[in-house]
Amino acid sequence: MSILIVDDAPADLDLLKSILTDSRRWKVRAAQSAEEALRVLASAEIQLVLTDIMSPATGGLEICRRIKAQPDLSHIPVVMVMAKSEREYLNQAYEAGACDYIMKPVDPAEVVARVRSVLRSKEEVDRRMARERELTSAAQKLEAANRQLQRLSVVDTVTGIANRRCFDQTLDRVWRSATRHKYEVALIMIDIDFFKNYNDSLGHPAGDDCLRRVAQALADALMRPDDFLARYGGEEFAVVLPQTGVPGALVVAERLRFCIESLGLAHPASSVARHVTISQGVASTVPVPAVPSSNLVSIADQALYEAKRSGRNRAATLDDVYHNELSGFAAKQSHNRTPGPGDLSALRFKPQ
Repeated sequence: MSILIVDDAPADLDLLKSILTDSRRWKVRAAQSAEEALRVLASAEIQLVLTDIMSPATGGLEICRRIKAQPDLSHIPVVMVMAKSEREYLNQAYEAGACDYIMKPVDPAEVVARVRSVLRSKEEVDRRMARERELTSAAQKLEAANRQLQRLSVVDTVTGIANRRCFDQTLDRVWRSATRHKYEVALIMIDIDFFKNYNDSLGHPAGDDCLRRVAQALADALMRPDDFLARYGGEEFAVVLPQTGVPGALVVAERLRFCIESLGLAHPASSVARHVTISQGVASTVPVPAVPSSNLVSIADQALYEAKRSGRNRAATLDDVYHNELSGFAAKQSHNRTPGPGDLSALRFKPQ
């Protein structure tokens, strides 16, 4: 261990140096001014500082204050050396950060005993601090690992966007907030057209790359911070649009459709276009108590089915479902009779 003695009186400096050197336990360094002492502390690893309390040239109290004011030096214990006439400064020494004192004329046995005691205490403090650093580091690593696990639990590993679990949590949160504040929630269910054929013709690695590029394009096309995109499953995606009605959701859906079409991803197995396209089902409602958010998913899913049934590469709503069902029913019945009100009402979609 290295000890620094600071004193501008050569005789006192030599005496302390000889006492500590003769003990053969420590490496002793000396300084005769505050500036020299701080240079030594900056360049060498010092475990203890002994300084004369009132030396005019060194200013032991000031040295102690400056050591304790520097974070990289504040852990070094400082022992004051003083004459009996200087006891009145003892409180100031402790306030400055000194941990012990030695009275002049110094007794060699006392000097060695006090230095040994201070260094033993410092070793114990250093061990405790090292253990605390280890525990802090371990806690930080554990926290980082937990954050990573939490992120992985809500992120789709293929596309990097939110996964189905995160979608369910987000929709439930938005649904409950909309129920409380009575505003609309829109949902767009998205399906990549003929994606199975894409995988079969180009392979699964190409399919994964397609999913990633589609997910990124969809994410880039959403304009509002509260709009939420997730991979729903397989080649399906979902977009939650808080405070949005059907007209606004259709505008978003068309922007999404255009962005995917603009990617120009070749799709040799599509019967809709030569490039990748998407079909979308759009639904919106003002939630009411006791009605689950799964109702909105069912309606949007029904609208998605209609978009796929009516040609793909488009967006459809529940109104499109009603209109097409009524048109088909009317055409079928025109050969028999005119449908009555009971016949028409039976065609309305009732979400489960």
